[in-house]
Amino acid sequence: MGDKGNNGKESTTSKAIIEALDTYNLHHSDHPGMVLVSKVLEGDNYSTWSRAMRISLSAKNKIGMVTGLIKPPSSTDTSFDSWKRCNDMVLSWILNSIHPDIASSVIYWETAAEVWADLQERFSQGNDSRIYQIKQNIVEHRQGQQSISVYYTKLKSLWDELSSYHETLSCSCGGLEKLNQRDEKEKVMQFLMGLNDSYAAIRGQILLMQPLPDTRRVYSLILQQEKQVQVSLNRGNMNHHAMIVGQNSKTTQAHQEQKQRAQLHCSYCNRDNHSIEKCFYLHGFPVGHKFHGKNIKPFNQRPSSANNVKVEMNKAPETTTKFVSTDDGPRFTTDEYNQLIAMIRKTNEGNTQIFTNTTGNFKSSPKVNLAASGLCWIIDSGATNHVASSVELLESKRISGTTTIGLPNGSQAHIESIGSLRISPDIEIDNVLGVPEFKVNLLSVSKLTRALKSLQEKS
Repeated sequence: MGDKGNNGKESTTSKAIIEALDTYNLHHSDHPGMVLVSKVLEGDNYSTWSRAMRISLSAKNKIGMVTGLIKPPSSTDTSFDSWKRCNDMVLSWILNSIHPDIASSVIYWETAAEVWADLQERFSQGNDSRIYQIKQNIVEHRQGQQSISVYYTKLKSLWDELSSYHETLSCSCGGLEKLNQRDEKEKVMQFLMGLNDSYAAIRGQILLMQPLPDTRRVYSLILQQEKQVQVSLNRGNMNHHAMIVGQNSKTTQAHQEQKQRAQLHCSYCNRDNHSIEKCFYLHGFPVGHKFHGKNIKPFNQRPSSANNVKVEMNKAPETTTKFVSTDDGPRFTTDEYNQLIAMIRKTNEGNTQIFTNTTGNFKSSPKVNLAASGLCWIIDSGATNHVASSVELLESKRISGTTTIGLPNGSQAHIESIGSLRISPDIEIDNVLGVPEFKVNLLSVSKLTRALKSLQEKS
């Protein structure tokens, strides 16, 4: 019984070996829809495609079907049907592994060997031309923006393809080992030459090594250097990111504080961005401020600019000139006012008219009665125009193009007309606004000064 069992196992094993060695035998997992390679043939990748197909067909013991080693038997031979079935299977695998446009041009061939020969003739380059192209690619290959791994992998694929075109040499004298060392050294040089300049330091260290390491060792050293650089860059990026986050936090905080200040309003000076508890006008200006130690009133609590300099009627002919200080609007010093009065007096020598900046007489020329309205005249350092409250004082009147004028209290007054006003036999001021609603008569200091200077230049 034992001998019969052993004989049965040996018979089964022998049958399996025979089937495996039979080139016409197909495994139960083989089917026409199989794709043997990962990348199909597109024309320019024939070398790698052919290499992958040879490996797959050899593993399935069908390489002879494409190389022509297995000849088709006669149609009357008992093995013809097995050959036909095996040929059609290999032909299906080839068609599945090439581009559909290429497959349509070879689909009518009868045998797999004919298809293989046609593809080789069309897409396979001559060995010498391909060797020249590979060597040129090796010389021109540079790392550029590639990582060390990608750069080395592409270079190694060129080395391997180039080696496939060389015949295998056999030697027992030891010369073959020296030849292999020389080829390995040349590969190391080619690999180092294509690296970026950032690896100049590690490249110099490798070239100083004795003996020079092989390509695998050199690749390992360069890869470690790349990882160290990446770690340093990541640490620097983290610090930079933390700095940016800190800056953004400060900016956000500043925006929040500015937004909070924009919501504040001081009821004392009627300004925004601070409260009454922190108002400088109420509690004093800080050290270093130009108003520090001065009693400055806010704009909403200062007198109107029309009260800068006031001249009253029926006072003594000459009084002491005083400087009336106000806090808003342009200011004139005592010297500037004295110069202005001196210019007026020089122009009106022999007349009884006298101008002062605060108190004193303002008598008109005998030819013109400026006090006809019964109101006082004010020399205003902040006024932009001359204003007369009575249009009867104006000569050469015309209708105003501007209908209203702004008053110191913020209201608007109607301009009835614009004309000229003679304040002395030699002085006549133009563009005086006639505003009946105005309660006083104004002389603009800026316009009066320009008129007096023009008069002096003419004289």
